[in-house]
Amino acid sequence: MILHSFILGPLANNCYVIADKATRTASVIDPGLAPESVVEYLRRFGFSLESILLTHLHVDHVLGVADLLDACGADGTAVLASDKDLAIGDEPLTRGGKWGLPRVRDFDFTPLAPGRLTVLGQPCLAIEVPGHSPGSLCFYFPAMESLFTGDTLFRGTVGRTDHAFGDGDLLVRTIAERLFLLPDATEVYPGHGRETTIAREKERNRFFAATRAG
Repeated sequence: MILHSFILGPLANNCYVIADKATRTASVIDPGLAPESVVEYLRRFGFSLESILLTHLHVDHVLGVADLLDACGADGTAVLASDKDLAIGDEPLTRGGKWGLPRVRDFDFTPLAPGRLTVLGQPCLAIEVPGHSPGSLCFYFPAMESLFTGDTLFRGTVGRTDHAFGDGDLLVRTIAERLFLLPDATEVYPGHGRETTIAREKERNRFFAATRAG
């Protein structure tokens, strides 16, 4: 399996491409604004787009979905996300039009519940971690020892909760109860900023100092 990352848009969103060299298929996680570099990568290496995985439905993580589907999608391309974020109702947060971001083009997605799924023939676990948004999902690939956390867990911090439906206590608690149960060596790939590991965040993340002390 191949993992390649791109930084997209004015909010510097991390977009990830996971690709299978044998089958020439790929899955894209959180395509943000102006995904031309992602499209070029898929075309250059001849990867067909099997699926798009969305950690949540905030505008900066979904702005490129429709463009990516137009350029690389096929009838069988799945777009997967939790439908719990539809309850947010904060128009700028989910649809754009502020912060220098354009409006989101409409796209359809298949509601995804927490649990096991298969991506590119590999087992994947969708872990619900609410708090940044009601339906935030993290995607864990055990064979790759990789976790894609969206805006839940970052290097040294956690996602913002000062917006509609944000809940800081819930976010910290569910990270500790769910993500920190994964192997310490798990590589963490967040929606913004540098990658980290589960071990590093358990040991150093300031939001979990009380957990360490206890």
